[in-house]
Amino acid sequence: MKLISLCSPILVLVLLGALCAPVSAGAAPDFAALDAYLEQQRAAAHVPGLAIGVVQGGEIVHLQGYGVTGPSGQAVTPQTNFILGSVTKGVTALAVMQLVEAGQVDLEAPVDEYLPWFGLSDVTVRHLLNQTSGISTRTGRLWMTDTYREQDAIARHAQKMSAQPRTRPAGDVYEYSNANYVILGALIEAVSGQTYEQYLAAHIFEPLAMRRTYAHELEAEVDGMSSGYVQWLGAPLRLHAPYPAGDVPAGYLVTNAEDMAHYLVAQMNGGAYDGQQVLSAAGVQTLHTGAAPSSAVTKYAMGWEVGTHQGLVVIDHRGDVANYHTNIILLPEHELGLVLLANANSTVHGERINQIAWDAARLLAGLKPLPLEPEPMIRVVIGFVAAVVLATLVLIGLSVRTLRRRAAGRKTSRVGAAALVLLLALIAALTLIGMPAMFGAPIPVMLLFSPDLGWPAIGAGVLAGVGALLLVGLLAVRPRAA
Repeated sequence: MKLISLCSPILVLVLLGALCAPVSAGAAPDFAALDAYLEQQRAAAHVPGLAIGVVQGGEIVHLQGYGVTGPSGQAVTPQTNFILGSVTKGVTALAVMQLVEAGQVDLEAPVDEYLPWFGLSDVTVRHLLNQTSGISTRTGRLWMTDTYREQDAIARHAQKMSAQPRTRPAGDVYEYSNANYVILGALIEAVSGQTYEQYLAAHIFEPLAMRRTYAHELEAEVDGMSSGYVQWLGAPLRLHAPYPAGDVPAGYLVTNAEDMAHYLVAQMNGGAYDGQQVLSAAGVQTLHTGAAPSSAVTKYAMGWEVGTHQGLVVIDHRGDVANYHTNIILLPEHELGLVLLANANSTVHGERINQIAWDAARLLAGLKPLPLEPEPMIRVVIGFVAAVVLATLVLIGLSVRTLRRRAAGRKTSRVGAAALVLLLALIAALTLIGMPAMFGAPIPVMLLFSPDLGWPAIGAGVLAGVGALLLVGLLAVRPRAA
């Protein structure tokens, strides 16, 4: 009894201390395990270089690079630059929201109040931010191989995009389009009186100490950046892809893990970083508020997707250009955020890199990585391309046999020959018209982003089309007498 009475005050103090202590969002992540996992997965996925930045509780807690920047073999560091892809859209949305808070832009105002040439009077600024303008996915991909670099590049692209036919009126229906954010870039320039690059440098990069972030590829190359790679059947091939300066607001900022960690802090800390306020907490909340459903479990907000993914409550966005991939993921329930940058990509193998990022998020949240399962649609596309190539080779072989029989004066079936022509023409139509429509992109863009699928498919289509035309022409010639 005496021992219990002596210990009771200590017990009370311990319990009070536990009750009064701040509640943690979770145990500290195991960064050694995270680094080991990312290096293992990087090598297994044949990605030359990765970099990660992690933020927890409003502070940068981990920065690391893995692999190499390019053929030189230089190690990736947190300061190594990558092209950001569509994660850029969140930066563009932040700039627009700054202008809203400055009283220079109204979210509900028609865009043509700021861009008189725009010509779509039913589209508001909010529609562009929420991807509900009715402008098609394909329109946003039409000029991704354009290398025009003059100062008016963004306005030039925006004007061409706004002149394209729309799939639907503006409203609540989501359709992802780079065009929406290119037009917002033009709006930023028109309202601020500065170029997009100048505005971001003064109002976002400088206050967030993003000292090696650029809105122009040439400046980034002078400062040093990683080489980009496209993956051909999983193997990385170095690719210096076209840099469409007119599309920068939708996906072509150049940055690094350290600078993006500063950006993450502001996104998770009510718009503030190191005493600098780039947006109000209410403004950040508006950016992160989902509007139109983009999938069964997510809604598109303003440069962000909000919802659940693999059992996690998330605010995120992915970024893809032909030779770089990025994921930025906020886990509000865990007070965690991460950015993962890779210097390789492709339509098929980019899904592997995407899953690596989500596995990193799960590890940070104290969960186990999930086994990688290719998306069903990717499997269908791979199967379709393989079938098309095989069918083309078989049909060309049959066509050659038919023509040889005819040249030798032997009897040939008109019905069989007509069937060969029709089948070859069908393959040509499926690959040269159908596949670009399915990808929502013209053939040059499809070949750039998915060369290991695109070149075999388009090659088969061209071969089939030429074969059909030659077969028709040669069959029209009267065969020689036997």
